[in-house]
Amino acid sequence: MDPVLLAPLIMVAAVAFIALVFGIIFHAGRSRPEEGLGPQYDQNGFHPPIGTWNAQILAGHLIGVLGGTAGSQNGRFEVAQGLLHFRPTGATKPAWTLPCGQLRARAHGMLSTAGVTLWTAQGEIRCNVSREKINIWVDNDIKEMRQPAYAREFVEVLHANGAGWG
Repeated sequence: MDPVLLAPLIMVAAVAFIALVFGIIFHAGRSRPEEGLGPQYDQNGFHPPIGTWNAQILAGHLIGVLGGTAGSQNGRFEVAQGLLHFRPTGATKPAWTLPCGQLRARAHGMLSTAGVTLWTAQGEIRCNVSREKINIWVDNDIKEMRQPAYAREFVEVLHANGAGWG
């Protein structure tokens, strides 16, 4: 093949390949929050905010401590009327309920192995929260960059409902 024709063909193929890679990154990184999740604020300001988030409670063994999902429990956190409820996936009723005033909460940054730590009278709960579906078996590093914002809003709602600072 003539080198004069081959050079432009290679340049076009390289640009198309780079465009494809960026397209995949933008598609994978696009936010897909589920309807109805996140904080809800009282328009009159008479009541503290409430909210619902997807939740993943990390196991207490070594894998969970390192941020692994094996043995984790998945479901939803619901904050309303000064209470934190955890409802496991598929359950119709909460597995447990804690008064927000009896717990302390701290949101962590992107490099932490857990998005949120809750301290209760029963012990420490390390968990992840999100408005998006939480990946159980496969990581999505681009999506995980958004998770600290969800953790902060969750902890802010807990604090507004009486939780202490962790």
